[in-house]
Amino acid sequence: MEKSYRNPSKLFERIIWTLSKISRLQFWYLATCLDTRLISACFILLATLISMIIMGSAAYLTTWPLVFPSLGPTAFLIFYAPASPMSSPRNTILGHMLGAITGWGAFHIVQAYTGGTMTSQTISWALIISTAIALGLSGFFMTLTGIIHPPAASTALLAAMGVLDRFEGIVILELAVIMLTLEAWIFHRISGVHYPLWGHDCKVKGPEISTKLGKLTFMDTGRQPDMADIAACLASRQRIPPRDSNKTI
Repeated sequence: MEKSYRNPSKLFERIIWTLSKISRLQFWYLATCLDTRLISACFILLATLISMIIMGSAAYLTTWPLVFPSLGPTAFLIFYAPASPMSSPRNTILGHMLGAITGWGAFHIVQAYTGGTMTSQTISWALIISTAIALGLSGFFMTLTGIIHPPAASTALLAAMGVLDRFEGIVILELAVIMLTLEAWIFHRISGVHYPLWGHDCKVKGPEISTKLGKLTFMDTGRQPDMADIAACLASRQRIPPRDSNKTI
């Protein structure tokens, strides 16, 4: 045994063999021989635990508010569904930026118009209008631009309630989101799960809406739907052809 350690080639083979056994701890290997749901739950537990400890430690050392409520659903989403375009760094970072800016703008516009001081501790008409405008605009712009990230809507509410009353708070918030997506990329790379550095190749699929006349879908299937045919069917109260039919709708 001592001679094998003195031989460089034998030592290299033992190192490779040891690393190959460590790779069995990756998600892709464990999912082939154990319960996938249990492995996913353990991975989410470990990843979110370590990520929040890192974020909390950074917030403690810098005294910056790097931990905020809407970061929680973002962490769960990017660790639970890394293959979803909604979890991509592009949608995560830009989505929170969009929500923070719309909420911040709604808060200051309503505050300037009413001439009062809004606080999240007291429910007032100004606060109700501010949160309604922020949530509506964030949903409007996310749908319009395709930057879909549901937790960003809660960021819009936080900003509209005056939690992010200064623009510097938005910068710190974005820094926290970037740190979290970077941690997610590292965790997924270590576990053998694909997670993009910026954005997915495919776009976020739209919802399928069920109506009395059939199902409307706005999913990106590689072909543009003929909206004129759909409008004609709805106007004449005819059933909408199913998606798997030969006719393009």
